[in-house]
Amino acid sequence: MGSETILIIREWMEVNNSLNSTFIGNWTRQQVVTVVSFVYVVVSILMVVLWSAYLCFDGRREPKRDTLVIHKLAERTLIRAIP
Repeated sequence: MGSETILIIREWMEVNNSLNSTFIGNWTRQQVVTVVSFVYVVVSILMVVLWSAYLCFDGRREPKRDTLVIHKLAERTLIRAIP
């Protein structure tokens, strides 16, 4: 590669330092990783609560001692949400 090509690539990298320009603004890689990690954690917790609520309201078996707290949390959360 010639020195001109390297300069063009460096210039392009400086201009396009952010990943994407959206209606929110420019996102850096660090911001995207942080947001995706946060969403992953929230969705994981929500899936555990909803699955426990399903098992709790399904009635096929009583919750075991180790999952009783999660079942009670799911039950209270859903009962409060439903008028």
